[in-house]
Amino acid sequence: MATAVLVFTLLLSCFVMIPGTTVKGASSTYSISFNVTDTDTDPIVNVQTVLQEVHTGSIDYEFTDSSGLASFNPGPGYFMLSLVKNGYFSVEYPDVIRFDNLSNVNLGIIEMENIPDKVYTLGLKVYETGTTDFVEGLTTQLYDSTRGDLIYSDFGIGNQTIDVYSGTFKIVLSAPG
Repeated sequence: MATAVLVFTLLLSCFVMIPGTTVKGASSTYSISFNVTDTDTDPIVNVQTVLQEVHTGSIDYEFTDSSGLASFNPGPGYFMLSLVKNGYFSVEYPDVIRFDNLSNVNLGIIEMENIPDKVYTLGLKVYETGTTDFVEGLTTQLYDSTRGDLIYSDFGIGNQTIDVYSGTFKIVLSAPG
């Protein structure tokens, strides 16, 4: 019995002397950060920034603060970055971002361009074939052909009025059936 207690005590003391280890999760103390400004270098507040890991497809969202700053604390990986804000053309960061979780990555200033004032009205009427009934469940998307940006998207009936600026556009219509 004394031998069993001695063995148990020795085993217990071995576990007590093992130093603890810290397991680090997916987030990091290091970050990917950048500032978002308009073409006049003024910070843009509440820009939705989307960081997507290339291999896993996992997505993280952040919004810029009052100084136009956005910061992500992801685990290591390769990322694509996109920025969206009403009234501005969307931005896709041109490079894949490599983040090793060993140091900060500062992307600097990312500039977003204002969408020009909408000065024209585009009337769109889509009828069911051979009738005067508007198509229901119509999805309408309007793209700026020069930039490739989606500037309008709506779901509804085939009678729509869209305010547009001077430019060249592509309209994509889709409906069920």
